[in-house]
Amino acid sequence: MTVAKLTFSKVVSGLVSASGSRAITDVAAEIANPASVLAAQPGVLTTRVSNTAGTLTMTSVSHGIVTGQRFDLYWTGGSCYGVTAGTVSGASIPFTVVIGGDNLPTALTDIKAGIATNVPFDLIGDDISALLCSAGVSRAYFIFEDVADAVVAALLLASGEIYAWDGDNANPLAGDTPTDVWMSHDSLTPNTTMQAVALRH
Repeated sequence: MTVAKLTFSKVVSGLVSASGSRAITDVAAEIANPASVLAAQPGVLTTRVSNTAGTLTMTSVSHGIVTGQRFDLYWTGGSCYGVTAGTVSGASIPFTVVIGGDNLPTALTDIKAGIATNVPFDLIGDDISALLCSAGVSRAYFIFEDVADAVVAALLLASGEIYAWDGDNANPLAGDTPTDVWMSHDSLTPNTTMQAVALRH
């Protein structure tokens, strides 16, 4: 019995114009839709120790990031995810990149720290029939991890992009069993809505 449905609409424009839609239905859904994801915090990469470590000096001491907290970094032309704060002192945040993404930019680059929110997202990857991720008008990361905190899939959305998998190419969660998803974005606007939805058998 069908209890969940997603409708995917596609529009092609340019030399030719076309549009269409496809409805995917399945018996259940997994939804990660936190009430809000905190605003990103602006700063500068004042010290670059390596491709994966450095120190941020935040614009405000009220950045809200604490020692040991996880966040992602966004800058013009790049980003990285799974960053861990070292010992925070006022506006100074030493950090290491513990997972992946681009190498850090040069020192004195303006950077936004997207504070990551963890949401349960428990399913068998091979059992999904559709996956949708949305973050509104900001760049955003959706990092799906398993029970051992290993990355199952890392999705980076451009500003305004919606990620939609409806079975027409490789399943991004195939062969794995995610248990949660980390979400962050580069918007300075508080309480940005983000969501991940999967239909499953």
